Amino acid sequence: MAAPVITLTGVTESTVTITITAPVAGATRYAARVVALTGAPVAHDSVTSQFTGTKALTLGNDSAGNAADYPLNAGTIYRAEAKAGDATTWGPWSAQVEFTTTGNPPPPVQLPTPETGVTMSFAAESWTAHYGGVLLGGPSAIVLQEVTGLLDAPEVRGTDRALLQRNGLATGTDYLGGRIVHLAFVVLDGPKNVEDTLAAFQPGGPLKPFRFSFPGVAGGAGRLLAKVRKRDVRLDQSYAYGGVRVAVELFCPDPLLYSDTEATTPVLPVTPRGSVKVFPLKFPFGFMKAGAIGMSAPIPITVAGNTPTWPTFTVTGPVSSPSIINRSTSERLTVQIDVPPREVLTIDTRSRTVLLNGASRYGNLTADSRWFPFRPGVNDLILDDLLGDKSRSAVARWRSAWL
Repeated sequence: MAAPVITLTGVTESTVTITITAPVAGATRYAARVVALTGAPVAHDSVTSQFTGTKALTLGNDSAGNAADYPLNAGTIYRAEAKAGDATTWGPWSAQVEFTTTGNPPPPVQLPTPETGVTMSFAAESWTAHYGGVLLGGPSAIVLQEVTGLLDAPEVRGTDRALLQRNGLATGTDYLGGRIVHLAFVVLDGPKNVEDTLAAFQPGGPLKPFRFSFPGVAGGAGRLLAKVRKRDVRLDQSYAYGGVRVAVELFCPDPLLYSDTEATTPVLPVTPRGSVKVFPLKFPFGFMKAGAIGMSAPIPITVAGNTPTWPTFTVTGPVSSPSIINRSTSERLTVQIDVPPREVLTIDTRSRTVLLNGASRYGNLTADSRWFPFRPGVNDLILDDLLGDKSRSAVARWRSAWL
């Protein structure tokens, strides 16, 4: 028996009407169906879809309560086909006619969410920490349980001396030793996360930033330079069920807690120390021309934290014997050197280095120079030099510190 010829006379968001345009000789019944592009039937032949003679059949509306006649999806491509049969046999399916239902397509199927990882950037989200590229807490698969030593006072390195033939000690200056921080956390979601975590917390490595965000600590987002000294991984029932308990000891040679954000501010110049020719005066006097460079008044630097912090100064030439002066304390750092235009002199007060384009110029420090930190509160700094070029400039960089 031959296959019928069909046309589509109506397409909506969920239905299609199939019409037999050329009845097949000897046929006493017909069947029609709609298939997806994969070939799977969507609305297909059933008792209600069998008919005789030339007739139109709507599929997708489940008009007879037939569970096989499912509604079609809007905005989707389908193919329709039909076949003819007699009382005992069916002929072949007709040529398929492709059509697209009206309306917008259904939303895409949501794929299962992959397992949460541990290698994430630090966004200063509250109650999180970050070390070696691994995030602890927040969206990470690491549950941060406890942090100790972060707010403890570090060990004190004393310089007391015994009194000769007397009781007691002659007290000296106390200095702070390093800080020990302990972390306790649980790694979830499988071996890959454990592998990444153990790689980040390997003992014997270099100093790396340990960044953290805890309310009320170091201004809400702080950091330390730390290295791993000890690591303990528990192999227990929790490990078998995907929860690996880890304890880590971090050693921080600098015990201060620093702001995670480095602050910068210009150090503005004042009238140069060198002589300036004033006389003879020339007339007529005039106002500053448009585009001329004026002198700005120095702006005091406000430092947060509760303990002094050591800044770094960069001075860009041309300058001659530049001097950074703290007018609040009368401390100064003076380097007897001529810095050519666009070259940079870097003074690092913590590491006690003076570099001109990377080369040491420590020997050019004057005898009256004193290494000074920024104190919490207002620090009144100026840039002084002998040359007095209005284009000279300096920048101070620092991180506020807490103890």
